[in-house]
Amino acid sequence: MKRFFTCLLALTTLGLSSDASAEMRRYLYCATPDGAQREGKSGNGIVIFDIDNGHKFVRRVEIPDFQEGIRGMTGCTVMKRLYFGTTNKRMGCFDLQSNKVIWNRTYDRGCDRSCITPDGKTIYAPTGWWYKGDDSGFLVINPENGDPVRNITVGTAAHNSIASLDGKFVYLGTTTKLTQFDAASG
Repeated sequence: MKRFFTCLLALTTLGLSSDASAEMRRYLYCATPDGAQREGKSGNGIVIFDIDNGHKFVRRVEIPDFQEGIRGMTGCTVMKRLYFGTTNKRMGCFDLQSNKVIWNRTYDRGCDRSCITPDGKTIYAPTGWWYKGDDSGFLVINPENGDPVRNITVGTAAHNSIASLDGKFVYLGTTTKLTQFDAASG
């Protein structure tokens, strides 16, 4: 049986220990089940692997909301958090130090494959390939608590996003175009 995961390569060099003197390690965080796949589910949650130890399995963190199907996951080293989106228009925040979901919100248009600026100050969440409204685009979200900040209208079926490593730009793909945004002003 095939297994499908939504994975976030550990752009986080976060230790799984809260001890400040502990050696920093690199981990791979994979979420299951993938919302785009209907076969090969492997539970509901985050599966963690140690990159520096031959990708050895470390542990699984069960997250019941993941049964909805994961649409995307993005991480932030500054915040020490992972942000996930589900098929049921939900976004949540998983704290890497406490291993707990610290907020969980549902948005009326949804949130697809989001990104966060490297400074950890802004999440840009596409409204989703399923949303065909005239106001499709980005939902700008406060990463501290999930509060919506504003909407940026772009075009129908906003789906994939990414923030540049220098934090200057955010990119969004729709069914018909790729748009580049100034991350400071949106």
